Amino acid sequence: MNALWNVGTLDHVILLFPMTVFAVILAGVLYRLGRKRRIRTTEFWEPIVACLTVVLVFVGIYAGYASFRNQTRLAAETALNEGADNLFAVEIDHPEIRCLYTNFAHDDPAGCVARLAADRDRWSLAIFYVEESWFTLEKANEDRANWGSQYANDIAYWADDVSDDPSGMFAFYLLNQHSVTDAKARMARAGVCIPDLCKRYSEVRSALVTAKAADGPDLCASPAVQKQSRSVCRD
Repeated sequence: MNALWNVGTLDHVILLFPMTVFAVILAGVLYRLGRKRRIRTTEFWEPIVACLTVVLVFVGIYAGYASFRNQTRLAAETALNEGADNLFAVEIDHPEIRCLYTNFAHDDPAGCVARLAADRDRWSLAIFYVEESWFTLEKANEDRANWGSQYANDIAYWADDVSDDPSGMFAFYLLNQHSVTDAKARMARAGVCIPDLCKRYSEVRSALVTAKAADGPDLCASPAVQKQSRSVCRD
């Protein structure tokens, strides 16, 4: 479906269609001339007019779609930008959230998670931030495929930061929501790849256990799951 809606694909179609029509007309004329048959003026122009009419109708339909596509792209980019601005505001108002990323985690990512796990409000805010980050990255890539949006390119650095995941919070959220297989698929949709999901998950869960805030079983207790999580970025 995405290939059909891809901007580049449709632009190539609109270019190839009139060229194909012209080639068919030219081939017909040359064929008639090659058989040394006279081509009356009406025989020559009638198919050209008919073909041009079809081309113009096709171009009109495409122009309408292109306008709709551009309006949808702009609306999608505006919505994503507003969402990203809201997340940036969270970082500004709550500096403790910044340690989710490499540039702020420095040499103490474990301390970052411990501080978040020790406070229920901070933890809830961090989970909200991580959840919205995943949504924004996924939606940006989806809009690029469907509408030609360039927003995913503009926030590629963000996907790289999430892939680093020094705190383990992005991996922890994924494995709490999905199996390793589904987590891998979701990372692909977001343009992210976090290696060894279980290692990061376990580090975060350990901080929750220390803070007596752990809830539910250890999702990476199985050696099979651990092994599977180590290969998510190797394919």
